[in-house]
Amino acid sequence: MGKENSANQAAGQAAAAQTQLAQKLVGQTDPLRKELIGDAEGFLTGGRDVTALPEFAAFKGSAESQFGRAKDNIIANTPEGGGLIAALTQLEGDRASNQANFTGALAGGEIDRALQLGTFGAAAGSSGLGSAAAIQSNRAAAESAQNAGKAGGAGSAAGAVTAALIGK
Repeated sequence: MGKENSANQAAGQAAAAQTQLAQKLVGQTDPLRKELIGDAEGFLTGGRDVTALPEFAAFKGSAESQFGRAKDNIIANTPEGGGLIAALTQLEGDRASNQANFTGALAGGEIDRALQLGTFGAAAGSSGLGSAAAIQSNRAAAESAQNAGKAGGAGSAAGAVTAALIGK
């Protein structure tokens, strides 16, 4: 019985530690979650365009730098005339297509993020608490079975003593 008590105590400590960790994590990530939810709400209701997101600014800066270098290379390495104009026109078309593709991908990412925050994210955030509750439930069931076993053993012993006394 000492081993069962020790195991029950360990399970209780594990459940308490897991609950504490889940609560701490939820508390620490609360400001970020609120900001992301606000971004998602703004996007889904039409109040915020993806071009206002930090991800878009980072992409645009990087893309503009790359297309600027490509433009400089075309100007430096292409003879004047129709070939230069065609290459620069093609580059501008590629630039516009690249930005449109990224903007579309970013909008899709915002929809995915909104769905995750609205559905799965909440379930994932509370799974630690659910696991801790399951451990505590198992611990309570084990203690109940242990107590029932003790009571059953005591009842059997009392019955045997009573039967022995009556039989004499």
